Amino acid sequence: MSFRLRQIRPLLPAVLRSMRWLPICGSWAGAAAMAALLTRHGRADDPAGALGLPAIVLVLGCAFVLDDPAVATIGSTPTPLIVRRSYCVMLACAGVAVVWAGLVSFVGWRTGGSVPVQDLSLELGTMLALILAIAAVAPRFVPDGRGGTPAGPTLLALVALSFLVKPRWKFLNARIEGFTTSAAHQRILTTMSIALLILLLASRDPGRRTMNRTKALLRQRA
Repeated sequence: MSFRLRQIRPLLPAVLRSMRWLPICGSWAGAAAMAALLTRHGRADDPAGALGLPAIVLVLGCAFVLDDPAVATIGSTPTPLIVRRSYCVMLACAGVAVVWAGLVSFVGWRTGGSVPVQDLSLELGTMLALILAIAAVAPRFVPDGRGGTPAGPTLLALVALSFLVKPRWKFLNARIEGFTTSAAHQRILTTMSIALLILLLASRDPGRRTMNRTKALLRQRA
């Protein structure tokens, strides 16, 4: 543990420099602009509706959180991939939490209504876990090794799918018609858990996975 703590100080500035902040901060600004627009035209009496689209825009920028142009050169460093990605995810999540708190406060003030913070935050967290999981897996299937570009459209497709399917198949909604609140929350928490598990598995060190497969093969031959 002390070794990990000693690594944080020198690694954190490098992580900050490697992250693609332009699309991330751009999505935060876009979410704020969309919330202002929606509370001005047409959704002033619907706080939940005024936060739905901004939440998606807010999350889309996080598709680029795990993109690291230096990953090929630092893959052999002592710091595991999961540690480097953990720093990126923590920094991005902290920023998203601050922006989201501001959006919720702004929409509540602008509409004068009650904002279902728990439900909307649960949907936001699940979309965030999904887009990070997609961004962690996608580099294995794209030529440049960066998962940010395909992660955004994939999340939008999943959001559209959850919106179009029948209520019993919805997996991104904390409020489902015909279901109790606890049942809807249980379903969306399951989606979040699966996404986080995929993120963890996809963040294992590629070199260590190869080494483990080699060791297993050697044991079988012995």
